[in-house]
Amino acid sequence: MKKNLRKFLIAVFFIVIILKFALSVFAEDILIKKPNVSGAFYPGDAADLSTMIKSFFDNVSEAYTEEKVCALISPHAGYIYSGQAAAYGYKKASKFKYKTIIILSPTHYFKFNKAAVFKGDFFKTPLGDVPLDNDFIEELIKQDKDIIELNSVFEKEHALE
Repeated sequence: MKKNLRKFLIAVFFIVIILKFALSVFAEDILIKKPNVSGAFYPGDAADLSTMIKSFFDNVSEAYTEEKVCALISPHAGYIYSGQAAAYGYKKASKFKYKTIIILSPTHYFKFNKAAVFKGDFFKTPLGDVPLDNDFIEELIKQDKDIIELNSVFEKEHALE
């Protein structure tokens, strides 16, 4: 019995080591843009953030539109200041399905005459990770020399949040 237990424990040990190694290898391949103002400009807790957004949406009367919303101009201040105003557009847009959404924002820390894109896998949010459409991003970069991959622009930037 002790011999079988020892073999089992050795096998478990090697499986844990192999899994730990595999996860570390795969984790290095994933590039996630972490939030900069989560917990400050908006709640960092998923339940609290959901409650806040729901209350903003609940304060917007139902406005039916047959035409798909193709663009929104929305504020980017802290949600307690701008959330209600933003909810009017987002509630209308939420009635439709979108394959890819393009979010444009200013930069508070960099000055340049180009448009920077973040090339990675996800934007992390309290409500879950948002996948990026890297095929679309690649096509944008190919189509216009003024659109560049420049992840460093996003290190401190919060306007997209």
